[in-house]
Amino acid sequence: MVKSLIVCVFVLCFLALGSCEPVEFTDCGSKEAKIVSVDITPCKAQPCELKKGTEVAIQVQFTPNINITAGTTDVHGIISGIPVPFPVDNPDACKDHGIVCPMIAGKTYTFKTVLPIKSLYPAMKLLVKWAMKDQKGNVVYCWEVAAEITG
Repeated sequence: MVKSLIVCVFVLCFLALGSCEPVEFTDCGSKEAKIVSVDITPCKAQPCELKKGTEVAIQVQFTPNINITAGTTDVHGIISGIPVPFPVDNPDACKDHGIVCPMIAGKTYTFKTVLPIKSLYPAMKLLVKWAMKDQKGNVVYCWEVAAEITG
């Protein structure tokens, strides 16, 4: 019985670790943190396919180099070189995203969110630009990933 329980726990841990999919990203001006990783699920290959009517889980692991008392999420789709603001349901990075402010310099945090890909979005290739800004509006971290919205 104990061996079966250990095997089940091991399998569940393996599956949980496999659910996050690290992607290659471009740092687009992180000033107050070092990005450790960006995980987008599902994203089996790049550009990441964002299928209409689904949700995408995003996790950003980062280490701030200063103390941060407040954070705001700022998301844009870069379409033909033009940044188009992408509204998010909860832009407060310190509420309901797995982190709590204040964030302490040198400690690693994981920002988590779910992004709905609405059916009304047009099918297209774009660059997703995702930033967190601090209490003064300074960029904490910024990353970009190539993506394609599909039907």
